[in-house]
Amino acid sequence: MGCMLTRGSCGVAWSVVVGALAAAGSAQALNFQVDFDGSINGDQISASGSGSLDRSGTGQNFAEIGFDNLPSEFSPFAVDVMLTNVCPNGFRADGSSDNLWDLAHGSYSIERTFQWLGVPGSLVTATAEVTFDDELQTLHSSMHFSGNYHGPTDLVAIDDYSVLWLPSSAEGEIFEAGTAIARRANGEQLIVQFATRYFGLDSSLGQTQVGIGDIDASFDGQTLTIGWDGYFEVPAPGALALFGVGILGVRRRRA
Repeated sequence: MGCMLTRGSCGVAWSVVVGALAAAGSAQALNFQVDFDGSINGDQISASGSGSLDRSGTGQNFAEIGFDNLPSEFSPFAVDVMLTNVCPNGFRADGSSDNLWDLAHGSYSIERTFQWLGVPGSLVTATAEVTFDDELQTLHSSMHFSGNYHGPTDLVAIDDYSVLWLPSSAEGEIFEAGTAIARRANGEQLIVQFATRYFGLDSSLGQTQVGIGDIDASFDGQTLTIGWDGYFEVPAPGALALFGVGILGVRRRRA
């Protein structure tokens, strides 16, 4: 059965983040709002939150998501802490590569599928519509989940996050193959694989590129707090051989 939760807050940690962002008015922060609905294992999931995307290249991206309903046999860490629908907007691009903001400027659609190695009978799909309010300078994402998850629920961290972005023959569309490694409370790892179609973009991807994310997240059972950094780059010739089928063999690089 699903768990009915009362929305909470993360207190001091989130207050520090908000204060830091407010003090850094020149940091070119872009506000966003997110909401989630749907069902996992037949139980309702509903959540909403907000955060800030850094547009200055310093990698200071933050979010807080509060859950009204969360299935008891599910964890937000199983789907990359919920925010991969917006987090590539805050990844750094090196000039030859593009992040999601460069390609879409805040308006696009997503179709994504999640699977987990060694977890049979589990498949979750997610769709999202993302829009940008020019007047409020705020990005908004609505994401819907459906499917089944029978993996571990004692997930406490995302240790690695890597994606491969591929151009499409269709205008305003790109494809993504990604892998995240979630850590359990006992130290064991769960490998998350996801495939994504982004469409409705302003422009198309010029060439294949890779992205590496560094995600710091915590969940107290009611509120998910996330900070992240990441970058995109065009791989050198032959470097794509590092990428296995479905599992990205690129280790993250810290700034």
